[in-house]
Amino acid sequence: MSHGAQHGLNAKLSELIVTFGAQQREQLCRRMEADHLCKPITLAEDETFWRAKPVLVAMEPSSGFIVTEQMRDRRDAQTWTLAVENGLAGMPFEVVGVTADAAKAIATHALSALDSAVTPDLFHVQHNLAAPITIRLAHQQHQAEKRLRQARNAPEATVEELLEATAQASMQRLRFGGILGGIAEAYHPYDEQFGTLRRGSHVKADLEKLLTEARTLADQTHLPKAAAEAIDKAERSIDAMAEAIDAFHQRTDCSLKSLQLPADVELDVRERLLPALYLSRIAEQAIETDVRKLLEQRAQALLAKLRQPNSPIQRMSADERQGLLAHATSWIALFQRSSSAIEGRNGQLRLHHHGAQ
Repeated sequence: MSHGAQHGLNAKLSELIVTFGAQQREQLCRRMEADHLCKPITLAEDETFWRAKPVLVAMEPSSGFIVTEQMRDRRDAQTWTLAVENGLAGMPFEVVGVTADAAKAIATHALSALDSAVTPDLFHVQHNLAAPITIRLAHQQHQAEKRLRQARNAPEATVEELLEATAQASMQRLRFGGILGGIAEAYHPYDEQFGTLRRGSHVKADLEKLLTEARTLADQTHLPKAAAEAIDKAERSIDAMAEAIDAFHQRTDCSLKSLQLPADVELDVRERLLPALYLSRIAEQAIETDVRKLLEQRAQALLAKLRQPNSPIQRMSADERQGLLAHATSWIALFQRSSSAIEGRNGQLRLHHHGAQ
């Protein structure tokens, strides 16, 4: 097939994909309206670029549904609002949260147009903290290892001193890796180990402790000013991260109370069903097999208690339990601590656009 014919085929396929997307969107709206549904959703928002112009993208991260993807001349708050409003037009959605990086335009647009504070994206918090620190700690370790290699014929005392310095440099690097991992572990509405509820105050205390440790490490290893600035920036995200946790619990509490369940059933939902569904969801997202299995085991242990004959939930009919499960699953989906779904997609788009240039 010639290049000209291939180009025409690609153009036609692109046109058909856009048409199909519009048809599917229309069918989705009709089905939801027929069921009298107004679905609360969280948006992940990010921009990519095509030929030096910003492309504003908003996605519902649980399903991967693209709410809007528009090329614009600007990426300020007003432009973001227009793009999202255009994407939501006719859609029976209620946006209750936005997860994004620290872009001021997105934060302003979310607060003014959607009445929602931005949930800080975990990846960006970790990345911005790690960038100036990890490379310096790695350099210190490599330098220590280099000095050790060059000291083969040095006195024994000198070699021992260099061995100790190398080991310490390695430990400092591992220590910082633990801090980054701790930030991820802290930023959950339910405890990963026990499934107990975590309030914003718990998250804030844990994050403050971790960043204090990071500052101590930076001082001990004599890292440059950029490290302290990165820690300062991470600390400025703590309140917003804690508020995102509390907002999730408040929203869930309101939704749960609206069902007017018996008190003992409501307690079962709070202490077992919601934590189990959350642990099951993050188990699906876990990269390491062992972690995934462990989280799923903990989720199943909580669900097993709900299946006991004496569990209050068992007094409900099968249809009622199924409906309650659907509600709880939708509530859990509204907590999005990362915009990785849209970040990954935009990364793929950038690669595609690069190849097309």
